[in-house]
Amino acid sequence: MDPSHPLRVTRRRFLALSIGAMTQAGCMAAARTGFIDAHSHVWTPDTKRFPLGPWITPDKMEPASFTAKQLLATAEPCGVDRAVLIQHAPYYGDDNSYLIHCAKEHPGRFSIVAIVDERRSDLGTHLRHLKQQGVRGIRIGPSRYADRTLVKEPLLWLKASAMRKLWAMAADEGLLLCPLLSAEHLPTLEPMLAEFPRTQVVIDHFGHAEKPDELSSLLKLAQHRQVHVKVSGFYKFGDRKAPYDDLTPMIKQVVDAFTPARLLWGSDCPYQLQNGNDYKSAVALIQSGLDFLDAPSRQAILRDNSQRLFFDEPLAATR
Repeated sequence: MDPSHPLRVTRRRFLALSIGAMTQAGCMAAARTGFIDAHSHVWTPDTKRFPLGPWITPDKMEPASFTAKQLLATAEPCGVDRAVLIQHAPYYGDDNSYLIHCAKEHPGRFSIVAIVDERRSDLGTHLRHLKQQGVRGIRIGPSRYADRTLVKEPLLWLKASAMRKLWAMAADEGLLLCPLLSAEHLPTLEPMLAEFPRTQVVIDHFGHAEKPDELSSLLKLAQHRQVHVKVSGFYKFGDRKAPYDDLTPMIKQVVDAFTPARLLWGSDCPYQLQNGNDYKSAVALIQSGLDFLDAPSRQAILRDNSQRLFFDEPLAATR
């Protein structure tokens, strides 16, 4: 092509156009002002491209499909335009490929909580690689890696040397640790939180605490400033149906202990959509229910805290 041709793209112009496109994409992502769902699972029926773990077959997937596009179609009419995708161990184990694919396919829309086998010898390198692909947190719990069976001594699950290594490395890499555990295991977090105060922690689904003694175990953890709690999975608590007003006393105690600055709303889709429950009602409880919450508190729980923890650039903790 003639060097003077108006359509000729020089190397300098190519770089300028590329940088401009990336800047525009970044601005579009930054400009999002909708709510953020801090907890949702997705999976695809395309098991050839994204194979399931050897412990499960496609006919056992329920529902058979809940893709990133399906999640967005469910969430957007309710004012939610971004989500934190949680690796679904029952289907994929520690193969995080599908979530990484979703984040790449929908730039700026998703952050990822991955699952890793903390026993691997290249753990540090692996964590850094995951972070480069949009991972902001690591899911942990008192279960045996991919197949989700409890360890032989579940109360000692955090004593393993590999798990302790993960706690230290997570702080170094600026990654969150996200425990999925039953209420009986909440006290087992205490010694780890004390030993690793630089490690930021986000507990899933109220720590499954509901009874007074269970809730007490969760509230005690508020003394550790690095602990956050997901106000999520409303369908599994109380009378298990909208509008979830019966959860008000429990949520009030959690808000009083942790403050709105350390709480994140999440749906736990697609499970929030079962047994007559729906997405809109889960959003509405925080958006317009709970009369003890003011407008800034609602915004913090529905958006700002998830933005800060899962979408802003992760920073390694200071020593």
